[in-house]
Amino acid sequence: MSLAVALRRARDAGLDLVEVNPRADPPVCRLLNYSTYRHDQRRREKDLRKKQVGMRRTNVVKMLRLSARISDNDMQVKARNANQFLDDGYKVRRCSETPGSPRLVVALQANLW
Repeated sequence: MSLAVALRRARDAGLDLVEVNPRADPPVCRLLNYSTYRHDQRRREKDLRKKQVGMRRTNVVKMLRLSARISDNDMQVKARNANQFLDDGYKVRRCSETPGSPRLVVALQANLW
């Protein structure tokens, strides 16, 4: 369809002729309300930015709770989970649970780390 015919149809319909894909051969155009099209486009861009910010996960902290008497296998599982959290973009904080007297706590934590 020629440009003049497309512009006439757009004017008759009260719409705008918008070039959607200029790289195609021939270029692809649509008849639509341009202000509505721009509004929808900005909305999609805003939603994408929100999703990208949410995917960063920089403000989310994952807690790993470790007891003083943790077995070797459980420690390996916790370490694997911590590495996965770090790969996903989370921050990781460890928390040691050591009930008992302070001397016992120091001795158990020295064995733990």
